[in-house]
Amino acid sequence: PDNGKSRDYIYYQKEFASTEITLEGLSDEELYQLVGKKVYSFGYPYNYNGYKQYKFTGEVTYASKDFIKTTLPAYGGQSGSAVFLEENNKLIGILSKGGEDNKDAILEPITKDIARWYKNKKSLIENPVQ
Repeated sequence: PDNGKSRDYIYYQKEFASTEITLEGLSDEELYQLVGKKVYSFGYPYNYNGYKQYKFTGEVTYASKDFIKTTLPAYGGQSGSAVFLEENNKLIGILSKGGEDNKDAILEPITKDIARWYKNKKSLIENPVQ
């Protein structure tokens, strides 16, 4: 039953949450090409009503292997939220902090190295050595 759930949450639940995330990681060149791209994130901001999940949208304003800066709103409670490209739902980073006035979220980018580390850990969990 979808009673009381926001449209964003219903979309998330039906379309997004049932899809396994595959980490490809971004090269330096791919990171630089993110500037100007639209992004979104789901989170549970403390400043909003209760424990509901909200969708926030923004745009990438800077990107490097060290961090990605966006115009996404960022409130307490959203740290650790995944951030995706609107055009293809690709995971590009994890929200790590907000800027002044809860604006300009900073992300830790999903680089090729992070994707490789994740795939190795996932493989060990799924195929434990006996």
